[in-house]
Amino acid sequence: NADAIPLADVLPAWIEALPIRSDHMEDLPVYDAICYLLKNKRTEIEPFLPILTPVLKQAMESADTLFSDESRQYLASL
Repeated sequence: NADAIPLADVLPAWIEALPIRSDHMEDLPVYDAICYLLKNKRTEIEPFLPILTPVLKQAMESADTLFSDESRQYLASL
């Protein structure tokens, strides 16, 4: 539930840690959450789009990154 998380406090550190480089078991929940925020047009994520866009592109190009089918399709459509 995104409303239960102080997104303004969490997003800067969270996005700075992307893309995930080692523990790819974290990929699925992380990228699903990002897609959720983007799909639901959460205003808290908008300031980070210039940083997030190339990071997501890099993650999509990595053979090591794990995505749910839904997140992969959504990010590919952007």
